[in-house]
Amino acid sequence: MKRNPESEESLSNLILIGMSKQNFEMVREHSERLLELHPESTVALEGLASWASSAGEHGLTAKFCTLLVSAVPGHFEGWFNLALAHQKSERWEQAAEAYDEAIKAAPTVPARPTPILGIVREQLGDEPGARAAYDRL
Repeated sequence: MKRNPESEESLSNLILIGMSKQNFEMVREHSERLLELHPESTVALEGLASWASSAGEHGLTAKFCTLLVSAVPGHFEGWFNLALAHQKSERWEQAAEAYDEAIKAAPTVPARPTPILGIVREQLGDEPGARAAYDRL
């Protein structure tokens, strides 16, 4: 049985292969095609966010992560990567909000976002918020 190379499954698999090989142009190409065919595809949005991040395009990373968390509000990686994109662009308030959402989305994930949230709160001059983040460790 011949598989359709334009199917959601085939394109999703190609995106995942590209990500595993860190071939971000492959990821971008297949993610864009998948998004054209299936605008609701979280795999395509994850792929495009990864591609944009690898290219240092923080604004695009934020755009794709925002679309991702709009589609799946509890998407930990989407929130975490959105926070990183905002932090790298020195949009501290947005970074803090996204880190808060990442922590809410996966409260049992090891404290990975918590110390970063403390750093972001310090950048905002929010010492009580920074202390509260560090106290979660």
